[in-house]
Amino acid sequence: MLNRINLFLSSLNQSLKQRNLAKDLNAFLKTEIEYIHSLPQQSEAKKGTLIIKCDDIGDFFIWQHVIPHIEEHAERPITFVCNKVLQPIIEAWYDFADAYIYIDKSKWNSIDYRHDMYAELRSVNPALAFTTLFTRNFKQDDLLLLASDASRRIAWDRSHHAYFSNLDITDQILTNSIKSSVPILLEYHRNLELIEKIYKVKIDHTFKPKFPSFNKQNRLIIAPIASAKSKTWQHSNFAKLILEVLPDYESIILLGGPNAVESCLLIQNAVNNPKLINLAGQTQLTESVPLIGESKHLLSADTFALHIAAQTCTDTVVLSNGTNWQRFIDYSDTIKSKMRPVYPPHFTPDKDKVKLRYSSSEINGIQVKTVVEALRNI
Repeated sequence: MLNRINLFLSSLNQSLKQRNLAKDLNAFLKTEIEYIHSLPQQSEAKKGTLIIKCDDIGDFFIWQHVIPHIEEHAERPITFVCNKVLQPIIEAWYDFADAYIYIDKSKWNSIDYRHDMYAELRSVNPALAFTTLFTRNFKQDDLLLLASDASRRIAWDRSHHAYFSNLDITDQILTNSIKSSVPILLEYHRNLELIEKIYKVKIDHTFKPKFPSFNKQNRLIIAPIASAKSKTWQHSNFAKLILEVLPDYESIILLGGPNAVESCLLIQNAVNNPKLINLAGQTQLTESVPLIGESKHLLSADTFALHIAAQTCTDTVVLSNGTNWQRFIDYSDTIKSKMRPVYPPHFTPDKDKVKLRYSSSEINGIQVKTVVEALRNI
């Protein structure tokens, strides 16, 4: 009952905040669009393809399977605009474009930085440009799309946006919008759908893992920190779980970026066992893939690690508050490895009902014994 009350109050607060965010976003877009329209146009003929995808690492892993289809159908030269944190894995495994523009998202609130990026995108002078996000990033990716001044500028229709579907100022950013007749879909398939619609082709949607051949060790990887507090299980819960399942594994590894260091240290100190290895903040992105790939199981509170597990055929238990589970977690009918979500007890998954609201207390309604059982039964 308490979780339901917290969810109601949190949902109400989120709705009020969203109204204010919509007003602020509309004002921001008006100013930025006016500036972009003032930029000088290129005199040379437009050519090639510009692809804009500035979201985070996990989103790239659930998108990378479209790259061969882009290589097959896109007009060259191809310029790929993305989050700069992706540079190491692009250089290691996904070097497909003729040119790259890496966006430092931490600088996006700087007017000078945005204007520099607009100018760089304008200089590309592409014939076709598109942004990949189903829930479009109006404040960043869309503005880069407009700055490109491509003859054709394509994105998913704003009616699909989970929060700002009524933001009609964004219509002038595009020359073509794309609508889907399938409102709820795993993002893996959604990304293929966009390529099908842009290039008028039919693509096989069979899941093909990028790294299927790792030899598995009797090891559990735990990625305990999610992208938001509302998705993160308490560190004390992880410590209790590890103490319970230590006999089941030869080793357990804590994995995460700089934002996971503090929590992982608390978990390490609480467990105090040599079988637990804390690598939080100590690994490169390219090292995370083999670490997860060579492990028998993954327990994750974050979809970044979840998407790597799908690509490496690692059986996974994922903790979720149920938000957008159909888009980012529901691999069940897609992959051969096992993917078991664990939700708060008050949440009942419904494929036809998208959960957008949440409270910070929901995730901690998940009991330690429930997660232990999920790991042992997977």
